[in-house]
Amino acid sequence: MSKRMEQNQQVNGLEQDTIHTTSDSPADEQQIARLLQGVWDRVHQAGELIKELRAQRSDLVRRMEALESELSRMKGELANRNGIIKTLTEQQNAAETAQGKGFTNGERDAITARVKELLARIESYL
Repeated sequence: MSKRMEQNQQVNGLEQDTIHTTSDSPADEQQIARLLQGVWDRVHQAGELIKELRAQRSDLVRRMEALESELSRMKGELANRNGIIKTLTEQQNAAETAQGKGFTNGERDAITARVKELLARIESYL
């Protein structure tokens, strides 16, 4: 009889566990459903954020390419203008050098003396 009593107690224990499990089951299912819904919402938000970040990255890459293109164009324009400035500076220096080298100091003195002599002659005729 003790064996039978043990079996009855075991069966009663299992029945109580089953009842306990089934009585908590809807609450557990609701809690699991809420947790799964929370996880799903977070996954969905993460997906949306990833989608938005990819779009922003794509826009930024396009903008960066446009800015790099503009920078290259401006560098070319700057190099061209620097070349023009260099050429004009060289031409100006060459012109100044040509004007200054037209007469040496001795030639200038000689011309100045000759001009003074001519002016003195003109004054004598007047």
